[in-house]
Amino acid sequence: MNRRVITRSLLNSTVTDGKMTATGTVTVPPLDTYYDRLLKYIPADVVAGWITVKGIISSASNANTDKVYWICFIAGVIFTILWTYKITYVKGSKPAWTQIIIATIAYFIWVIATGKPFDIEPYIGSLILIGYTIGAGLIEPK
Repeated sequence: MNRRVITRSLLNSTVTDGKMTATGTVTVPPLDTYYDRLLKYIPADVVAGWITVKGIISSASNANTDKVYWICFIAGVIFTILWTYKITYVKGSKPAWTQIIIATIAYFIWVIATGKPFDIEPYIGSLILIGYTIGAGLIEPK
């Protein structure tokens, strides 16, 4: 499955590049639905990595792990941006900046919902996670 959200403008830029004329049958993928966008916006692979890292850090005997959490969180933000750019790259098309931003915010929200390094009430993190996840799928990139 391609992780790039399929939109009308993406199809127009990749199907008609102005250089060639195609003859025969061309299979055009369907536009992504709400559910498809939702799955592609959540960086599940990076979130799984964060949960693993968080488990490793929490098992450390050193009581001063706050800096390690923050370093790993920032590394995760940077990785989310770079990874989402890579997996959404389509030759001849502009980068999927809307999707990259949505995925990066989703990572941030998942980190908040899982606790450290942000110390907020767990129910608030969970409510933010639910609201963002439901709302993000409604965004259709241009």
